[in-house]
Amino acid sequence: GSTAGRPLSVLRSFTAPAAELADDAEAWRGGIEAAVSGLLALIGVDADPMRSREHVLLSTILDQAWRAGRSLDLAGLIGQTMKPGFTQVGAFDLETFFPAKDRSELALALNTLLASPSFAAWAEGEPLDIARLLYGADGKPRIAVLSIAHLSDAERMFFVTLLLQQVVAWMRTRTATPGRPVRGDARPGPGRRGDARRAGPVGRRAAHAPPVRFPTATACVAVT
Repeated sequence: GSTAGRPLSVLRSFTAPAAELADDAEAWRGGIEAAVSGLLALIGVDADPMRSREHVLLSTILDQAWRAGRSLDLAGLIGQTMKPGFTQVGAFDLETFFPAKDRSELALALNTLLASPSFAAWAEGEPLDIARLLYGADGKPRIAVLSIAHLSDAERMFFVTLLLQQVVAWMRTRTATPGRPVRGDARPGPGRRGDARRAGPVGRRAAHAPPVRFPTATACVAVT
Protein backbone atom coordinates (compact mmCIF):
# COMPACT_ATOMS: atom_id res chain seq x y z
CA GLY A 1 0.00 0.00 0.00
CA SER A 2 3.01 2.32 -0.28
CA THR A 3 5.54 3.20 -2.97
CA ALA A 4 8.31 3.63 -0.41
CA GLY A 5 10.82 0.81 -0.62
CA ARG A 6 9.78 -2.10 -2.84
CA PRO A 7 5.97 -2.31 -2.95
CA LEU A 8 4.08 -5.60 -2.82
CA SER A 9 0.86 -6.22 -4.69
CA VAL A 10 -1.63 -8.12 -2.55
CA LEU A 11 -4.46 -7.83 -5.06
CA ARG A 12 -2.70 -10.57 -7.01
CA SER A 13 -2.74 -12.80 -3.96
CA PHE A 14 -5.99 -14.66 -4.68
CA THR A 15 -3.83 -17.06 -6.66
CA ALA A 16 -4.58 -20.75 -6.75
CA PRO A 17 -2.43 -22.67 -4.23
CA ALA A 18 -0.11 -25.45 -5.27
CA ALA A 19 -1.98 -28.53 -6.49
CA GLU A 20 -0.67 -30.71 -3.66
CA LEU A 21 -2.30 -28.40 -1.10
CA ALA A 22 -5.73 -29.56 -2.28
CA ASP A 23 -5.09 -32.86 -0.47
CA ASP A 24 -4.66 -30.98 2.82
CA ALA A 25 -8.26 -30.09 3.67
CA GLU A 26 -7.35 -28.11 6.79
CA ALA A 27 -4.79 -25.91 5.03
CA TRP A 28 -7.09 -25.48 2.03
CA ARG A 29 -10.04 -24.30 4.13
CA GLY A 30 -7.79 -22.13 6.27
CA GLY A 31 -6.36 -20.36 3.24
CA ILE A 32 -9.79 -19.56 1.83
CA GLU A 33 -11.16 -18.45 5.20
CA ALA A 34 -8.20 -16.16 5.84
CA ALA A 35 -8.37 -14.52 2.41
CA VAL A 36 -12.12 -13.91 2.54
CA SER A 37 -12.17 -12.72 6.17
CA GLY A 38 -9.41 -10.20 5.50
CA LEU A 39 -11.12 -8.88 2.37
CA LEU A 40 -14.51 -8.47 4.04
CA ALA A 41 -12.88 -6.65 6.95
CA LEU A 42 -11.66 -4.02 4.47
CA ILE A 43 -15.24 -3.16 3.50
CA GLY A 44 -16.46 -3.14 7.09
CA VAL A 45 -18.12 -6.56 7.14
CA ASP A 46 -17.46 -8.49 10.35
CA ALA A 47 -18.22 -11.89 8.86
CA ASP A 48 -18.58 -15.20 10.66
CA PRO A 49 -17.31 -17.91 8.30
CA MET A 50 -20.11 -20.24 9.43
CA ARG A 51 -23.02 -17.78 9.44
CA SER A 52 -22.26 -14.93 7.05
CA ARG A 53 -23.71 -15.41 3.58
CA GLU A 54 -21.12 -12.93 2.22
CA HIS A 55 -18.35 -15.12 3.57
CA VAL A 56 -19.96 -18.32 2.30
CA LEU A 57 -20.50 -16.87 -1.17
CA LEU A 58 -16.96 -15.55 -1.61
CA SER A 59 -15.46 -18.70 -0.09
CA THR A 60 -17.41 -20.87 -2.52
CA ILE A 61 -16.27 -18.73 -5.45
CA LEU A 62 -12.61 -19.01 -4.41
CA ASP A 63 -12.89 -22.73 -3.68
CA GLN A 64 -14.41 -23.43 -7.10
CA ALA A 65 -11.83 -21.32 -8.93
CA TRP A 66 -8.84 -22.72 -7.04
CA ARG A 67 -9.90 -26.34 -7.50
CA ALA A 68 -10.06 -25.64 -11.22
CA GLY A 69 -6.52 -24.23 -11.04
CA ARG A 70 -7.70 -20.67 -11.77
CA SER A 71 -6.40 -17.60 -9.93
CA LEU A 72 -8.60 -14.58 -9.26
CA ASP A 73 -7.68 -10.95 -8.73
CA LEU A 74 -10.09 -8.58 -6.99
CA ALA A 75 -11.72 -7.53 -10.26
CA GLY A 76 -12.30 -11.15 -11.18
CA LEU A 77 -13.75 -11.86 -7.74
CA ILE A 78 -16.17 -8.94 -8.14
CA GLY A 79 -17.34 -10.30 -11.49
CA GLN A 80 -17.86 -13.75 -9.98
CA THR A 81 -19.85 -12.17 -7.14
CA MET A 82 -22.32 -10.77 -9.65
CA LYS A 83 -22.50 -13.96 -11.71
CA PRO A 84 -21.11 -16.98 -9.82
CA GLY A 85 -20.34 -20.15 -11.72
CA PHE A 86 -22.77 -22.17 -9.62
CA THR A 87 -26.53 -22.16 -8.96
CA GLN A 88 -26.70 -24.09 -5.68
CA VAL A 89 -25.40 -23.21 -2.21
CA GLY A 90 -26.01 -25.98 0.28
CA ALA A 91 -29.65 -27.04 0.16
CA PHE A 92 -30.86 -23.76 -1.42
CA ASP A 93 -30.62 -22.39 -4.90
CA LEU A 94 -28.41 -19.34 -5.28
CA GLU A 95 -31.25 -16.81 -5.65
CA THR A 96 -32.91 -17.99 -2.44
CA PHE A 97 -29.64 -17.98 -0.50
CA PHE A 98 -28.27 -14.69 -1.85
CA PRO A 99 -30.53 -12.79 -4.30
CA ALA A 100 -28.96 -10.94 -7.25
CA LYS A 101 -29.88 -7.54 -5.78
CA ASP A 102 -27.98 -8.27 -2.58
CA ARG A 103 -25.03 -9.71 -4.50
CA SER A 104 -24.91 -6.47 -6.51
CA GLU A 105 -24.60 -4.48 -3.28
CA LEU A 106 -21.70 -6.65 -2.15
CA ALA A 107 -20.03 -6.32 -5.54
CA LEU A 108 -20.50 -2.53 -5.40
CA ALA A 109 -18.80 -2.36 -1.99
CA LEU A 110 -15.86 -4.40 -3.29
CA ASN A 111 -15.66 -2.29 -6.45
CA THR A 112 -15.61 0.92 -4.39
CA LEU A 113 -12.61 -0.48 -2.56
CA LEU A 114 -10.92 -1.39 -5.85
CA ALA A 115 -11.62 2.05 -7.37
CA SER A 116 -10.39 4.01 -4.35
CA PRO A 117 -7.29 6.10 -5.19
CA SER A 118 -5.84 5.36 -1.76
CA PHE A 119 -6.08 1.64 -2.49
CA ALA A 120 -4.51 1.86 -5.95
CA ALA A 121 -1.01 1.26 -4.55
CA TRP A 122 -2.13 -2.19 -3.42
CA ALA A 123 -2.25 -3.25 -7.07
CA GLU A 124 1.33 -2.15 -7.78
CA GLY A 125 4.61 -3.91 -7.14
CA GLU A 126 5.78 -7.49 -6.91
CA PRO A 127 3.31 -10.29 -6.14
CA LEU A 128 3.21 -11.60 -2.58
CA ASP A 129 5.37 -14.68 -3.14
CA ILE A 130 6.90 -16.24 -0.02
CA ALA A 131 9.61 -18.12 -1.91
CA ARG A 132 10.77 -14.89 -3.57
CA LEU A 133 10.72 -13.06 -0.24
CA LEU A 134 12.84 -15.71 1.49
CA TYR A 135 15.29 -16.50 -1.30
CA GLY A 136 17.02 -14.42 -3.96
CA ALA A 137 17.35 -15.30 -7.62
CA ASP A 138 20.64 -17.04 -6.79
CA GLY A 139 18.90 -19.28 -4.25
CA LYS A 140 20.57 -17.69 -1.23
CA PRO A 141 18.38 -17.05 1.84
CA ARG A 142 17.65 -13.47 2.79
CA ILE A 143 15.76 -11.39 5.33
CA ALA A 144 12.68 -9.48 4.15
CA VAL A 145 11.32 -6.67 6.33
CA LEU A 146 7.69 -5.78 5.54
CA SER A 147 6.48 -2.43 6.87
CA ILE A 148 2.76 -2.00 7.64
CA ALA A 149 3.05 1.00 9.96
CA HIS A 150 1.37 3.27 7.39
CA LEU A 151 -1.74 1.09 7.06
CA SER A 152 -5.04 1.38 8.91
CA ASP A 153 -6.07 -1.36 11.36
CA ALA A 154 -8.35 -3.02 8.78
CA GLU A 155 -5.64 -2.87 6.12
CA ARG A 156 -3.09 -4.35 8.50
CA MET A 157 -5.45 -7.21 9.30
CA PHE A 158 -6.03 -7.83 5.60
CA PHE A 159 -2.32 -7.88 4.77
CA VAL A 160 -1.22 -9.99 7.73
CA THR A 161 -4.04 -12.46 7.07
CA LEU A 162 -2.98 -12.88 3.45
CA LEU A 163 0.68 -13.10 4.43
CA LEU A 164 0.02 -15.87 6.95
CA GLN A 165 -2.10 -17.71 4.40
CA GLN A 166 0.75 -17.58 1.90
CA VAL A 167 3.31 -18.67 4.51
CA VAL A 168 1.23 -21.67 5.60
CA ALA A 169 0.57 -22.69 1.99
CA TRP A 170 4.30 -22.44 1.22
CA MET A 171 5.25 -24.45 4.32
CA ARG A 172 2.79 -27.23 3.44
CA THR A 173 4.49 -27.73 0.09
CA ARG A 174 7.97 -28.05 1.58
CA THR A 175 9.52 -31.43 2.31
CA ALA A 176 10.80 -32.04 5.82
CA THR A 177 14.54 -32.11 6.38
CA PRO A 178 15.55 -35.49 7.84
CA GLY A 179 17.22 -35.14 11.23
CA ARG A 180 18.44 -37.23 14.09
CA PRO A 181 18.55 -36.54 17.81
CA VAL A 182 21.81 -35.52 19.40
CA ARG A 183 23.20 -38.35 21.47
CA GLY A 184 23.91 -37.76 25.11
CA ASP A 185 20.53 -36.06 25.62
CA ALA A 186 19.60 -36.42 29.30
CA ARG A 187 15.89 -35.83 28.69
CA PRO A 188 13.73 -38.96 29.05
CA GLY A 189 12.35 -40.33 25.81
CA PRO A 190 9.76 -42.98 24.93
CA GLY A 191 10.62 -46.33 26.47
CA ARG A 192 13.63 -45.17 28.50
CA ARG A 193 14.36 -43.67 31.89
CA GLY A 194 15.58 -40.14 32.28
CA ASP A 195 19.00 -41.15 33.52
CA ALA A 196 21.29 -38.11 33.57
CA ARG A 197 24.30 -40.40 33.35
CA ARG A 198 23.54 -40.88 29.67
CA ALA A 199 24.69 -37.32 29.12
CA GLY A 200 28.18 -38.05 30.39
CA PRO A 201 30.12 -35.77 32.75
CA VAL A 202 28.81 -32.25 33.14
CA GLY A 203 30.37 -29.86 30.63
CA ARG A 204 31.73 -32.66 28.47
CA ARG A 205 29.98 -34.18 25.47
CA ALA A 206 30.05 -37.94 25.13
CA ALA A 207 32.82 -39.03 22.78
CA HIS A 208 30.45 -40.83 20.44
CA ALA A 209 27.96 -37.96 20.10
CA PRO A 210 27.82 -36.29 16.67
CA PRO A 211 28.65 -32.58 16.56
CA VAL A 212 25.75 -30.13 16.74
CA ARG A 213 25.62 -28.05 13.57
CA PHE A 214 23.67 -24.84 13.13
CA PRO A 215 22.71 -23.29 9.77
CA THR A 216 25.10 -20.63 8.59
CA ALA A 217 22.31 -18.61 6.93
CA THR A 218 18.63 -18.28 7.66
CA ALA A 219 15.77 -16.84 5.59
CA CYS A 220 13.33 -14.67 7.51
CA VAL A 221 10.28 -12.46 6.97
CA ALA A 222 9.70 -9.72 9.57
CA VAL A 223 6.61 -7.49 9.78
CA THR A 224 6.92 -4.08 11.39
